[in-house]
Amino acid sequence: MGFFLAILFFLIAYISYFANDKRITHAFVFPFLWGIIMLAESFHFFGLYKSNVITYVVILVGVVSFSAGSLLFRRVVPHYAKSEIEVEYQIQGRIFSLFLVATILLLLYPAILNIKSLIAGDVSMAMIRSSFGNVYKNVVLALLYNYIALPFAIACLPILAVLLISNAPGKTKIVYFFLILVVMIEKIIMDAGRGILLYSFSMLFFAYKLFVPRDVSKALRVKLRRILIWSLISVVIIYVLITLARGTGGSNIWHQIYIYICGCVPFLDSNLQAVQNHQYLLGAGGFYGVLQLFFTFLDNLRLLVYPDFMVQADELYNATLVARAVSPADSYNAYATAFYNVYLDGGLVTVFLEMLLYGAASRVIYNAVQRERNNYRMRAIYVFILYGIAFSFIRFQFVLSRNIIAILFIMLVIRRKRITDDGCTDQYSLQ
Repeated sequence: MGFFLAILFFLIAYISYFANDKRITHAFVFPFLWGIIMLAESFHFFGLYKSNVITYVVILVGVVSFSAGSLLFRRVVPHYAKSEIEVEYQIQGRIFSLFLVATILLLLYPAILNIKSLIAGDVSMAMIRSSFGNVYKNVVLALLYNYIALPFAIACLPILAVLLISNAPGKTKIVYFFLILVVMIEKIIMDAGRGILLYSFSMLFFAYKLFVPRDVSKALRVKLRRILIWSLISVVIIYVLITLARGTGGSNIWHQIYIYICGCVPFLDSNLQAVQNHQYLLGAGGFYGVLQLFFTFLDNLRLLVYPDFMVQADELYNATLVARAVSPADSYNAYATAFYNVYLDGGLVTVFLEMLLYGAASRVIYNAVQRERNNYRMRAIYVFILYGIAFSFIRFQFVLSRNIIAILFIMLVIRRKRITDDGCTDQYSLQ
């Protein structure tokens, strides 16, 4: 069944690609990604377990409804996105720098602790990854770490992506590039993760494909392509080194790549079977990140006791962190796909409704970018949405509270300002 789904998804991607003027948009990325996954899964190499029919139906409904939502909202544009309004978008330099420095300082302590432990031989990269958590005992520092450092570490990536392809001063780009590189290095050291490398490259790639004008000079296009190529080479090298350091290199690289790409399907299947006896969450699955942020905040302020339905949502989310066998030789965890959490809300009905809404929201944001060409705030948000779609084989983007906060940070850092207003010395224009 996976093979037939792949053909259907590739067809949807093909139609979307040409319908959107041959641009790499959400309407192309989502079905194309799942076409690749389902095609690879259909061969069941390396003993990859087969899945139940319900799992394929969930994926089918999710991809089709996402594409339908995008199609239905093709002409819907936010009321503020008017091309005739002369505005510019500026990075609030002081605010951006303040949060960057705060993030660097908050990540520095756990990074130093891990470096000391690694040098002393007390822990390995694999141990760091398995025991990653909050290291701050102080309540204030713990709150700053969870609500500023971790969200801003991901928020700065789409901001950097759109900054690098803008006409902002070269010195500004260089300074922020190296500051954000420090954040990435710290993040890798503190949690032994590799994801931030792939996330940063994917956002840079999307920004390049979508926002570099087609009539740009050949010399500049060649320069940008070289930057992309060298970025990809660097990401691959560092990714492999981290993999080896974590002791997960294995002997067959193709085996690893294959399981990484499509192991999410039998893992989703296993998790769907495990939740059959639970009540539907009615919104606490797909909107888990938003609700967790809201209720945790109120609970911390002692204004409201953390509700029981959120406790159940926590249990079902944490269940995906437990490793499950996806083949006789491979175990998998965390990658329950974007469809798992929306399924928890009400089965196939909420898969259809919430993925339809996801596709519609993605389309509206894309329309805003198309209508208001210099809207760099919406460009950054759209690049962030594309990153979530590209990694939908891991989880639903809005399951993580830090991704919700990250979008708020993007809106705070990149501000809209009429061109007729007086300039501010702490702002960097994006034109």
